[in-house]
Amino acid sequence: MENKKKSKFDWIPLKQIGPFVFGDPIGDYVEALNLSHIPEEYNEKVNWEVYSLCSDIRIYTEIGKIVAVSTSNFCVYKGYNIIGALISDVIKEIGIKPDSIEPEELSDGIQAVYDFDDLGLQLWVKADIILTAICSGHSDDD
Repeated sequence: MENKKKSKFDWIPLKQIGPFVFGDPIGDYVEALNLSHIPEEYNEKVNWEVYSLCSDIRIYTEIGKIVAVSTSNFCVYKGYNIIGALISDVIKEIGIKPDSIEPEELSDGIQAVYDFDDLGLQLWVKADIILTAICSGHSDDD
């Protein structure tokens, strides 16, 4: 795979992405990383609060703990940035077929959403290119 990049945004399935460890209190990160709280993105359906590191990275919290991170810039797995990669290459690299693939209509067209439940990974794909990864970890209820 030719898309290898050295990054501090490595993804360890179900454990962490970049500096964000799933299950950690968000308060540990807000000041240290200068995170911005985004109250207008509060998700009533799942009661998640949202924070931003930059325009391409969102951190989702539930009861003050990190549950998921969305990134449209870097999501490095085994030295390979999956953002911008072909979905077929990433499926080969992770070695697991998606549990589901669903179309999602957005303002700029339809994207395919690939869910990999056992990895806590959701990939948003347009024209076979990964645009966004949403990584999550184990909850205390698992």
